[in-house]
Amino acid sequence: MTKNFQPKILQPNGWAFLDWITGVVRINRSSSDYFSLREKTLKSDNITLKQDEALLLETVTHESFHYLQICTSAYLYNLVRRLHDALSKHLIQHPILTYENLASWQMTSLREEFQFHTSILNIAGPEGLTPLHILEAAAFYMQKRYHLRNLTPAQYQDERAGECVEYTLAYDVAVSILGENTAFTVFPLFAAMSFWTSKPVETFVGLCQRFAAVDVINRGRVDFHQLLTEVSPHVLGRPALHPPTLDIRLFDQTIRSLDALYAAHRLDLYVVMAQPHRHLDGPLVDVVSPAIIFNDKPGNILVTTPDHFWPNHPRDEKHLSGARAKLMTQVIRLFELSMQIQVA
Repeated sequence: MTKNFQPKILQPNGWAFLDWITGVVRINRSSSDYFSLREKTLKSDNITLKQDEALLLETVTHESFHYLQICTSAYLYNLVRRLHDALSKHLIQHPILTYENLASWQMTSLREEFQFHTSILNIAGPEGLTPLHILEAAAFYMQKRYHLRNLTPAQYQDERAGECVEYTLAYDVAVSILGENTAFTVFPLFAAMSFWTSKPVETFVGLCQRFAAVDVINRGRVDFHQLLTEVSPHVLGRPALHPPTLDIRLFDQTIRSLDALYAAHRLDLYVVMAQPHRHLDGPLVDVVSPAIIFNDKPGNILVTTPDHFWPNHPRDEKHLSGARAKLMTQVIRLFELSMQIQVA
């Protein structure tokens, strides 16, 4: 994360970003850095982390939460489909022959189309909010609540101090309408619910305003689904899968797994997204964990995939390196180049 956030689609700062076409998180650190750190923190709750260690863990959580946001929102998933379909059509006209020739590949028109589709995330609505403000503020909230387990509303305000507007504005709006303590409680749910509609900004502000009008004594009995339908006539809900034109997305595998949990009445999104920092451990973490690309050393890329992807394949076949990892990273690198993203 960065305090000099550029308002493009999930612009990275050189540490990490989520590729919205493949569903892969790109981490500009080695796999050993990350997994050794995870191992250390799992062994003890009282470990003291260096600043860059804490930032690495929070960054992976932040980008992984963006993956969950897409997998649980028709609005965001439909944007992914448009990016995906634009790339598919472009690849037919301009095939990629080798990994090395990506830098000279014809992408001017593709860049323009990508930026046209992603521009919806930067359209301001009520309170000057954009969908990107809500998306990023929710991921920032998640990273802090997940890694600072006993965080209070006042301490969260301290954590937000000096951060970029993309990470703070949506929460500031919620506080201005609901007050600090109530906003701290309902912000993650209202942020998630806003992307279950076709008008995220209007829905987010409307949810805050409607909830603020409820007597405090009755807030514990609010039916949030009913509240959503009262605020927005444009409810889209969860993603609906369609046959991909180019089978490269990992989002679909996660969405299928989530659909199975919904069908078995083992998952309630309202419950999960009300306190995502509490619910994304245990069985659910295996479903919503994204694939991650690590830069292990110059010229060596490792792609790790969660156990639920291709469950019948041995783990060493799912964790790619060498030529197979380069093949996987072609489209990710293409996305970086087309969106003018710089990741060392």
